[in-house]
Amino acid sequence: MSEKIHNNENLNEKLEKIQQMAVEILEKVIRKDYVLHTLTVTRAMEMLLEKEGGDPETMLAAALCHDLGWHDVPDEYQLPDLPKDMKQEAIRLHIFHNPPLTKKVLSKCDYSDERIDRIIKIIQAHRLVEPKDLDFEQKLLIDADTLSDVFADQLYSDAKSYNRTPREVLEFRKSNIYFTKTAQEIFAKEVKSREIEIGK
Repeated sequence: MSEKIHNNENLNEKLEKIQQMAVEILEKVIRKDYVLHTLTVTRAMEMLLEKEGGDPETMLAAALCHDLGWHDVPDEYQLPDLPKDMKQEAIRLHIFHNPPLTKKVLSKCDYSDERIDRIIKIIQAHRLVEPKDLDFEQKLLIDADTLSDVFADQLYSDAKSYNRTPREVLEFRKSNIYFTKTAQEIFAKEVKSREIEIGK
């Protein structure tokens, strides 16, 4: 994690503890490599916080906890190539199951109930919420989440998980839409790099 974002030693210790507990939960998820995904989302969040501002203690915790709910989604909803209705239900379920897991993790890291509720609200909005209803922090998490999709390690891992070629995944990810200028700029740079790596 970036020292520029959070050079407070106490905060750094909190985030390391959250990360450790999140990894233990996400290692059991079969849909894709959610440990890698969570780490790349957190990396993206650090990049966004540096340019866009925001509260690191809140936003980095949100990034680390945003997909914990996949742990409790039934395996049959985590298979590749699901019908559209099952995909939507899987997304709904991972949002539904998130709050107790996030609360359990953050309460062990000296987060106040008020901040935990705020983080859960941010997480619950990262899918299935109309853009017009989102606040800045919710938009920031969505940008970090989708920005991670085009990072090299995440894209190639997703291609393997979803039985797709890297080119197919990249073409699909090109439709990602971002709220912040910083995310848009990083996205364009990362897509250009993937284009060069993958070739025609």
